[in-house]
Amino acid sequence: MGALTWKPLEFVDAVVPRVQAALGRLGYRVRCHINPVQSDLRDALQPSGVDAVSGHRIVHVISHGQADAAKNRLDMVPADGQISRDTNVAG
Repeated sequence: MGALTWKPLEFVDAVVPRVQAALGRLGYRVRCHINPVQSDLRDALQPSGVDAVSGHRIVHVISHGQADAAKNRLDMVPADGQISRDTNVAG
């Protein structure tokens, strides 16, 4: 069976700056990762990424998603297509 091919999400370039601005206005330090591969996600989601002032973190993802066969799990699809525990949106 061949690998899935994901089409580019053409609206992302227009949406990302709006999301960044909205979160910035709320006082969050915004870090943006465009086309992250699985290892970038793992690094970005480490506990050091928690906002030191509020103690909270918002993770906003614009991506394709892939459900498992039983539809018990949903993963975001990183740029390299590598699904792992770091791509599980519930995790």
